[in-house]
Amino acid sequence: MPLTCDRILDPVCGCDGETWENACVAHQNRVNVRHAGACEDDEVRRCTSDAACDGDDYCFFDPQTNPCGERTEFGVCRARNDCQPQLIVVCGCDGNEYGTPCGAAEAGVNVRSMGPCPDPEPRCTTTEDCPDRTYCVYPDGDACGEESGEGVCELRPVACLPISEPVCGCDGRTWQSACAAAMQGVDVKQEGTCTDDPVPTRCDGNRDCELLTEFCLFPEETECGRGGPGTCTLRPDFCIPMGELSCGCDDRTWTSECAAHQAGVSIRHPGRCPGIDPPFPPIE
Repeated sequence: MPLTCDRILDPVCGCDGETWENACVAHQNRVNVRHAGACEDDEVRRCTSDAACDGDDYCFFDPQTNPCGERTEFGVCRARNDCQPQLIVVCGCDGNEYGTPCGAAEAGVNVRSMGPCPDPEPRCTTTEDCPDRTYCVYPDGDACGEESGEGVCELRPVACLPISEPVCGCDGRTWQSACAAAMQGVDVKQEGTCTDDPVPTRCDGNRDCELLTEFCLFPEETECGRGGPGTCTLRPDFCIPMGELSCGCDDRTWTSECAAHQAGVSIRHPGRCPGIDPPFPPIE
């Protein structure tokens, strides 16, 4: 029986009919593993914030793989007293130091890193001032740094929930959500759509759009451009590895609409294309 386990979310179904966070945790509780993945009637409860959890539970993000939810929005609900005692100072996601990881958990605060908190994030005036994979975030109440002219560099998210909560970005464009804007390195100016959105560039193919960053998106009713032009649209940087199969305008079945758009391909219709070719990219 293992004495300690890594807090990695890799659910398994135990022979007791319960879903365990990973195989090590199941074995630690003297439970054999029935199969990989959650039990059908008891899934690990995923969350994006504490509000999605019951009672006094909080939304836990693994500090090793997803510190403070900065790599992906998804965490797992966990009780505040569910922690392994360790005598080590940790830096919380709220910027404060805690004497132990359990001290942070009891306060409902995720751990950013082991050890004391580092110096504050680099200051910036625009995203160009920030290191790779980060962007310039301005203080609340100071939209786009119009007052102070200064923000801090923060990590860009690599995955977003497929929700529609439009925001106006500091680039003057309307984005599907604040997370979608952050993925592209854009801070939010205001909630809701921009009042003076630029007119989208019309296109007849990807050659009419910015190379590598955009593609020509054809609405389904245009039948892949046969019934009218498309508009140049940003390609997503990252796709959640789940979604409905979609038939692309290249007559290939894609694992999701996002995966097709990432490759610069519009969707012909939901579902598989005719034929028996496996979906692309392969589902691991």
